[in-house]
Amino acid sequence: MEVRLYKSISYTIVDGNNQSNIRLRVGDVINILEDISDDRETELKTITSYAQIRAIFLHTKDQLQIPFLLLNWFISLGINDSKLGCPRYRLQQLSDQTWRRIYAIKWIDHQPNNHFIHQCRKTGCENGNHDKTNVYYLHNIFYYTAI
Repeated sequence: MEVRLYKSISYTIVDGNNQSNIRLRVGDVINILEDISDDRETELKTITSYAQIRAIFLHTKDQLQIPFLLLNWFISLGINDSKLGCPRYRLQQLSDQTWRRIYAIKWIDHQPNNHFIHQCRKTGCENGNHDKTNVYYLHNIFYYTAI
């Protein structure tokens, strides 16, 4: 078994006449629709969940290379920042095994456009270097893409 790590990966999704070019990098934040419906419901209920890509790797099986992502999930704290009004999140820590961390890349079918801001404290974050023990982030809901 051989595993190779990469800093980024690019691929194209073809759906009929439509084509989407996807480029993912370590550190990017992706969003995934999560099925939260139960067995008693007839309609699909989903929520958007967010995760940061920690690693991109290829697993070779029977001469076929399969790309996977190692993820750290953003866990909603259910509150907004008092000054900005942006939702607050906590980044999943290594010891937290509540959510699966390894996913096949096929779950990412669009280019990520999510922006999370490290919620720096008064000490620990300096000159663009963030305190890795501070796992709190704000989801920048004001970011938009100009057309």
